[in-house]
Amino acid sequence: MPKNVFLQINSSGCLTKCQHCWAQSKPFEHMPLSDVEEILSKMKEYFAGKPEFDLIPYPMFEELAHPETVAQMKLFRKYGMTNEAMATSRGRKYEQIRADYADVEKISSTLDIYCCDGETAPDEKKFLSEIKANTEAELVKLALSLSDEERKKYKPGFMNGIWLVADQNFDLYTGKGNYLSARHGNMKKDNFSVIMEKALSDDPFSTLQSCFSKDISDIDITELAEKYGDPEGQKVYLDGLNEIKNRWIDQAFADWRRY
Repeated sequence: MPKNVFLQINSSGCLTKCQHCWAQSKPFEHMPLSDVEEILSKMKEYFAGKPEFDLIPYPMFEELAHPETVAQMKLFRKYGMTNEAMATSRGRKYEQIRADYADVEKISSTLDIYCCDGETAPDEKKFLSEIKANTEAELVKLALSLSDEERKKYKPGFMNGIWLVADQNFDLYTGKGNYLSARHGNMKKDNFSVIMEKALSDDPFSTLQSCFSKDISDIDITELAEKYGDPEGQKVYLDGLNEIKNRWIDQAFADWRRY
């Protein structure tokens, strides 16, 4: 199984760099998407011949504050972003307003207004079918039907991953968000291959091994679904089991939360 390389790009600010930031006394300067794509393209090209690694990029923290939010999110998804994220106190608040099937159904006849230039609205019936397949009720059924081998694919992906941060000036670090443990070089000025060799061989950022103070590496997706899944739940998880498993993990290990 390939090792996950989680790459955060500081495209739209951190928890203390919002547009209205009082701490900085000035607005945060958002990263042009052309710069974001330059980093993503370099990374994709580098990992193309390295099947032992799986690149998973994310915008860093306040992605909805970026003036080109929709284009930004599409760009990251184009290069492999998923919705798999560790549970945090903020994530739990987002969970409270997560869309359910009925919410999506209400707007299904007006999908064209959500399309960017040049995009075509998806077929309404097919669209709703895909949404329905990713409701909690359907995902519980799927989790309960998995074979022993299939269940192994849903172990927590962030346990043994490599965490990197790309800053707006193209500096590359080991770390996550505001917590940086080592600078490896500048992706514009320095030899990119040398930088990546250093980044991939650096000591892991141990505080990121998990959001919990208890080992969760042995979780089983089917057991989680049996105990914590809602067989009638209609909340939508677009990345399927990879996304909803983190909510179930958060419930199962509530007494050991770090955040």
